[in-house]
This record gives sequence, C-alpha cells and structure tokens, in this order.
Amino acid sequence: MLDLPISLSAPLANLVAVPWISLVVLPLALLGTALLTVPLVGEGLLWLAGGALDLLFQGLALLAAHLSAWIPAEVPLGFWLVSLVGALIVLLPGGVPFRLLGWPMLLLAVFPPRELVPHGRVDVVQLDVGQGQAIILRTRYHTVLYDAGPRSRAADLGARVVLPSLKKLGIASLDLMLISHADADHAGGAAAVARGLPVRRVVGGETDGLPEFLGTQPCISGERWQWDGVSFELWQWPGAVDGNPKSCVLQVRGQWRTVAAHRRYRSCRRARVARLAAGAAHRLAASPSPWQPQFVVPAFCAAVGANVGADLAGARQCIRPSSRPGAGALPRSGQPGV
Repeated sequence: MLDLPISLSAPLANLVAVPWISLVVLPLALLGTALLTVPLVGEGLLWLAGGALDLLFQGLALLAAHLSAWIPAEVPLGFWLVSLVGALIVLLPGGVPFRLLGWPMLLLAVFPPRELVPHGRVDVVQLDVGQGQAIILRTRYHTVLYDAGPRSRAADLGARVVLPSLKKLGIASLDLMLISHADADHAGGAAAVARGLPVRRVVGGETDGLPEFLGTQPCISGERWQWDGVSFELWQWPGAVDGNPKSCVLQVRGQWRTVAAHRRYRSCRRARVARLAAGAAHRLAASPSPWQPQFVVPAFCAAVGANVGADLAGARQCIRPSSRPGAGALPRSGQPGV
C-alpha cells in the first residue's frame, strides 16, 4: 500500500555488514584517528578502514544484483481491508473457532487476484519517464512494452520506473518489447527491463545500437498478428536511414479502455482522456515527440485519424477536429479503435 519495494537480501546483508563494521571498519577508523599524529601509522590505518568499507560495498552491490528487491503487485483497497480482518482473526486467542481462516485472508495482501482485461480490449498505460517514452499495452493474456524509457549517467529509468511499474501491475513477463529506435531516451532502459523480467521477443527499429544480449530482431513493416481479439501491425518508413525517421511504429486495433500516467509505481495523474476512455472505444494516439508536444499532438491526431491524443509531458489532449457533423465526437462503445 506504501508502494515500497521489499528487500529480500536485507537479512543476509545485515548478517555480514553489522559484524564487519563493528569488528573491522570501526576499530581501524578509531585507532587510525587516534594515531594520526604518528607518521604513516594513522594514515595507514585509515586507509585500511576505507579499503574494508569499499570491500563491503562491493559485496553488498553484488548481493543486491543477484537478489533484487521484491515489488509486490498493487493491492486494491478492498483486499487490504480483508487482509486486515484476517490479521485480527489470526491474533485472536488460541482456541477461538475459525482462527485459521485468517491466514488465507492475509495472503490476499501478498498475492492479490489479477483482474483480466476483457477479450478484444487493450489496456494502455503510459509511464511518466520524463524525456523519453515507455508505454505498456495489455490484452487478456499478453503484454507489450513499447519503448523502455531513458538512461543516463544519473539514472536508469528502465530500472527505476519501468521495471517496478511492470511488477506493480502484476506483469511477470513480456511477450514483446518493441524499441522504436536506438536513441537513449527510448531504448536506454531496455537492458534493465530485460534483466528484471523474461522477455520472449525484442523488436527494434534499429538493431545496431541496442545491447547484443537482447537478441533484437529488425522491424518488418507489414508484420501482423492477433492476441486475444486485438490486432497488431508494425510499420517502418522504407526510406529512413537511422534515428527518429527509422522508428518502428506499432498500430493496435481493438478497444482500449484506460490510459494512466504512472510515476514511481503509482498513478500520478489520470488525464481527462482517461475518463473519456472508461467503458468506451476510441482512436487513441500518443504523442511521438516530447520536444514540442503542443504542436505535434494535434497534427499527429489529424494525420492518423485519432479522436483522442495523449501527451504525458504536459497532460495535453486533443479531440480531432472535423468538418463533418459529429465526426469529432467520441465513437460509441463497441466500435473499433486504434
């Protein structure tokens, strides 16, 4: 409920770190400080204390890399209340009838039932990754990640935002990770996502700039497939050489029902377009450019025939204008959308 990861390595890390600090680092540091006036001795002891501390940090980093934190799936409030009642039942005095029934109720807080997307629909979740893009598309039994967020020297948002968000949504694996092109703001987080979750297939508009271990397949324009009543199709400009023009575009035909903006595992804001989407089908277009979304979103909506456009950077939406009466209105529920 606090949206915090649970460290699985903390008990083992403390088992090693506490005695190492108490018996090795601290005595060396104190003794070295006391003997600083003695030439070479005090400095040498402090150097040993620093080396021992660095060795500990390296070991802890290795442990954290092999035993990463557990991020449980998001638990609805109703399940938390049931789990709370279960905890109260478990804490009742021994001999109280039905006391053991509290344990299954407690498990709802750890393993909540996952709500399945209805057949023929696709849930669209656009993550707030700043200068970059990451979009999660879920059908009933399949999940697609379109772009994996940016990575820089300061931060890898694939590890900080995209991967935790996937786990928070209860997604255990990806059927497809589609990287539009190899720029760092779109492909930077792909390596972190692939290390954190099984990815069955990786497709990219550019394959040369991506890590080799991903096994990225080239984007084949015109490739089509269908998952759970939702149609997918790839497209790439045949005349493009590299960069943005060579981006692999994914067209989705189905009924989308939610658009959420996620930051740090939780929805940070639900734009007006999300409320419009609930229970209806529309033509949705996500802004392809974070630089000038105020110009790109309306133009992009008009170009692809979208009724609704979402731009996460400024929470802007557009309703496609049209000279035909009623054409700019939202389609009725049940009509196919993109």
